[in-house]
Amino acid sequence: MTTRPQVPIEVRREFNEALRNLFPGLPREEQIRNLRLLFDQGQPVEAPVSVTEVLEFSISVPALTRVTQNRYILADSHITQAFFHFPPGPSFLVDVRVLKLFGRTEEQIIPTQRDTFIALDAAILPLTGLRIGMEAGSEIQVEWLNYDSANAHEVPVIMVVST
Repeated sequence: MTTRPQVPIEVRREFNEALRNLFPGLPREEQIRNLRLLFDQGQPVEAPVSVTEVLEFSISVPALTRVTQNRYILADSHITQAFFHFPPGPSFLVDVRVLKLFGRTEEQIIPTQRDTFIALDAAILPLTGLRIGMEAGSEIQVEWLNYDSANAHEVPVIMVVST
């Protein structure tokens, strides 16, 4: 039997939880050994835990400018929540929308009506209970349009994405 070299690894919290769910009550070394055995035997292993990621989009948008910011999606997932923070000052002069880019296609997802935007002042807009499908390899793009002719503004957008 071949012995594998011992290599220190950094383990994410989600992986720790999945190991505890797959092999409850076993010490960590034994959980990892059992996981390796399953892989070596070609057994399919599905982690009974979903991964949630919080993506922050935030940039200062210069006066009379359009700016976009993209984030890649690595696995099939869903946008479950979105938060738009309009601090005091934009006075309805900064428009924001969210697009889904996949291959050569572009789909506006927030707001859902094409070519519309959200513009508020001194408000936080929470959108919960969403289930917007995202394919692996797609991108979330936030687009800001600043119509203020004198000032730059920053309107942060936070997206919660779960697998």
